[in-house]
Amino acid sequence: MLKNKYLSWLSIVLIALSVTFLTACESVKHDEIFSNIPRSKIDKTQQVVLKLENGAKVLIIEDPEATQSMVSIHVAAGGYEDPDSQMGLAHFLEHAIFMGSQKYPIPTDIFNFVSNHSGIINAITSNTGTTFFFRVEINSLEEGLDRLTDAIAHPKLEDKSSLAELKNIESEFQSNRHNFYRQYNDAMAESIYNPKHPISRQPTGGNLDSLKDKPDSQLMSELRNFHNKYYSGNIVNAVVYSKIPKNQLVKLASQYLNQIPNKKAQLPEIKEKRIIEKQKILHLQSEDKGRMIVLNFQIPKLKNNFAALSYIDYLLQNMQSGTAYDVLFKNNLITGLSSSYEVTYLEPEDELNIYISLTDKGIKQQDLIVNTVFNYLELIKNKGIQKDYFEQLKQTLANNFNHLKIDYSLDAIMLLSSLMQELPANHLYNYYLIPDKMKPQEISDTLGYITLKNANITYASQKEKYNQISKYYKTKYQVSPFSVDRFSNENIKNNFNAQLALPPLNNYIADDFSINNPENIHRTQPKLLNNPYGLLIYAMPSGYFKDNPNVYLNIEITNPIRFTKDKEYIIPALADIIFFQQYLGEFSQYDYANIDWYYHFSNGQTIFLHGVPQHMLSLTKDFLTKFKTFSFDNPEALQEAKLQFQRSLIEKRANMGALDNAFEVFDAFSYDFIDDEKVIPAIKQATLNDLNQYHSRLLKDNRTKIFSLGNLNDKQVLEFANTVESIFPSDHSTYPAKYFPDMKPNKMAYTKKINQENNAVIAAYYLPTKTPLENIIYARFLSYILNESFFYHLRTEKQLGYTVGVSEIALADGKILAFYVESANKTPKELYANIQEFYQEGLALLQNMPDEQFNKFKEIIHTNLTGIPQDMKDEFTEHNTDFNINNTGTPAFKQMAKITKSIKKQDVINYYKQAVIDEQGVALLSEIIGKNQTSSGFVVPKGYQQYHTLDQLHNKITFSPINIKNSERE
Repeated sequence: MLKNKYLSWLSIVLIALSVTFLTACESVKHDEIFSNIPRSKIDKTQQVVLKLENGAKVLIIEDPEATQSMVSIHVAAGGYEDPDSQMGLAHFLEHAIFMGSQKYPIPTDIFNFVSNHSGIINAITSNTGTTFFFRVEINSLEEGLDRLTDAIAHPKLEDKSSLAELKNIESEFQSNRHNFYRQYNDAMAESIYNPKHPISRQPTGGNLDSLKDKPDSQLMSELRNFHNKYYSGNIVNAVVYSKIPKNQLVKLASQYLNQIPNKKAQLPEIKEKRIIEKQKILHLQSEDKGRMIVLNFQIPKLKNNFAALSYIDYLLQNMQSGTAYDVLFKNNLITGLSSSYEVTYLEPEDELNIYISLTDKGIKQQDLIVNTVFNYLELIKNKGIQKDYFEQLKQTLANNFNHLKIDYSLDAIMLLSSLMQELPANHLYNYYLIPDKMKPQEISDTLGYITLKNANITYASQKEKYNQISKYYKTKYQVSPFSVDRFSNENIKNNFNAQLALPPLNNYIADDFSINNPENIHRTQPKLLNNPYGLLIYAMPSGYFKDNPNVYLNIEITNPIRFTKDKEYIIPALADIIFFQQYLGEFSQYDYANIDWYYHFSNGQTIFLHGVPQHMLSLTKDFLTKFKTFSFDNPEALQEAKLQFQRSLIEKRANMGALDNAFEVFDAFSYDFIDDEKVIPAIKQATLNDLNQYHSRLLKDNRTKIFSLGNLNDKQVLEFANTVESIFPSDHSTYPAKYFPDMKPNKMAYTKKINQENNAVIAAYYLPTKTPLENIIYARFLSYILNESFFYHLRTEKQLGYTVGVSEIALADGKILAFYVESANKTPKELYANIQEFYQEGLALLQNMPDEQFNKFKEIIHTNLTGIPQDMKDEFTEHNTDFNINNTGTPAFKQMAKITKSIKKQDVINYYKQAVIDEQGVALLSEIIGKNQTSSGFVVPKGYQQYHTLDQLHNKITFSPINIKNSERE
């Protein structure tokens, strides 16, 4: 189903679904091969679409820049096909598929194979399909394809191994219970959606209650019947991506994907409308996780709905002066407004949703907000269907298509496989350019259905009253009818109709995509540029993507004078909120102009830019000038900023699951860490004088660092430096110190109770005798080697939880090795005991590993560190890591490659014994317990110091500065 976005090439691919091309699809011969598929001008891939003998469609992508092979197989049967007696069956089958197959009967085989070949494997089930996907090293493609196609075509579906996965499905269900959008869909399913439409049945994921034997339905029989009925070649779409030559990929795809038999599956036709009753308000008590208004519209299948909805969405989400977003935001009623639409080929109507997030003030004026949005929609209909807006939208989309390379990530491959079910091959990438055919009358016709008469409205907040509790997620809600008169102008005081206006045209849309490296300069690492100001300025053209017109630019302007720790965090955050309250509309132009623009508050300003550089310099100058001349003099703005900041912290906490809370323990090892529990009370103490002092200090005394990678030459990068220096002049002889924790041997247990059901444990280990980079490599070796075995032991065999793994976690300037598990039914004490039980199994696995297998892991890690980046973003990330920690010597990834080459198997075994089994270094245990458990469920092992808050833990850590002098970097 089509979802609209404009901000990046990948997200634009998301929007390419519509009934419009059904005729084109039907005209294609079954044996026809599509090639020369329209793509970006700088896309170097070769592509072809095959129609296999079993009816499957396969997109072959040969990419000379690929660093790994990837496969995604989409079966067009999902939650909509679940039988009423076993809701969640498609999701259950997704899990059971991995529990062994005819050719590879051992459940761990496919996971171990992928892990041993530098990859990942997973699957996801939606209402309309199930997608299986993996990524492995280049030359392991055939073995991976063999295993996955055999699992899909010939799963064992044995009772014991399959039924064991139900506990994981339940754990997954519990993890999602408090997600606002799941609660919203849950309440909509019970109260608003048409009970004859499959969406009204809701539980695509399922749980232990929906998936079980019933008098007239045996679960395992239903599971096998579902597979026999729907896992058929004629509704399979796949993508095979690699550096391997195209003709070989075609051969592999034909050989293995044809093994999925064509059972001539027929997908049920959806004739019912999603919603048959309109003008209802759903009141949803959101348990403090969302304060929203959602406006829902069902739109008949009009000619070119996609084009019209693209245009309407473009103006709806516009934040510039006069728009509904701008007016409501500046009046402190909302914190955000977005829209999304679905243009479906399966259903009789399309859908538009408008999502509005509210401030405290906005909760009290919900009707006024709705009135304002509809007044703006009426303004669009009467005055806003203009050629200039259409041309700007068209140009933005065309720029994305013609000049921005697709990042062929695993997400993109997955997306393409699902799109192929609904799009002809020759329009997989350029379908969103359909607005080129837009006509004013089509927009007007579509707007005719985006009215109060055709709306259903949801008001969600903690204060909403309820008289119903849903069966599935226990969502609290009630429904009431409304009349259009309720939202009429005369019945709402202080309406903003007079403030509404159509937005100005965007001044930042690029038309210059030239490459700014005419001398073809090549660097293997960023160069420190000489400049009269003594700034730290690093620049390099891309070493791998020289024809890409984009640049990644990071500008840090830091205040070296530190406030007290509370205000160090609070004051910049409040300044950020107040400043953007004034200028958000103007800065939002960048989002629609091929520029990803990110601004971060800290002890200063960080500006991150990515995109076509044509307007970046003027953008940066405009931003810094506005900030320099800004005055913090509005008490009401400060009060609203305090409310927003406090609310953001509360909502962040409310949306965090058990494992999210457990992972927070690593934040305490950051010098700038502030515990939210300490921040919230301190917010009230902030004054306008505090903000102005911070502003004044930043203007008078700051330190600037700049890093550019990509399409800017040295002269242009220096122009950015000149611009920053002309607005924020200062002495750059020294830079603020970087503070890192002193990682001395220590045993710490952090324990916390949360207001959710699940429990979680992380056990993490770090050896101070190793350097930070060495710790990264040892943690990487061990996570690569142990993860699948740990996963199988705790998740598959013992069914402890859905989220289980071994991973390397960022800690200071290094990484720490972490074993983690989240569970719906085991206490932290029980989970930790099971983690410890695995340690001896892990040791045996390491000791018994053949040298050949260890060397394979070594080769994988070394190749990942020295190989070609997948895209320019990966290249930037590699070098930006050094930039952030002031490393101007040998790049960290090159140092780690050297370390990797020297490591022997016994070195890894010794590290594991010392760090994990003997706990000779830092041993960190993070335990989260749910609301249904008591503190007796915690464990504090002998020799561990218990901490009840992150602030207590942080205060026990000592930090040492590493001073950076500019003279040292010349």
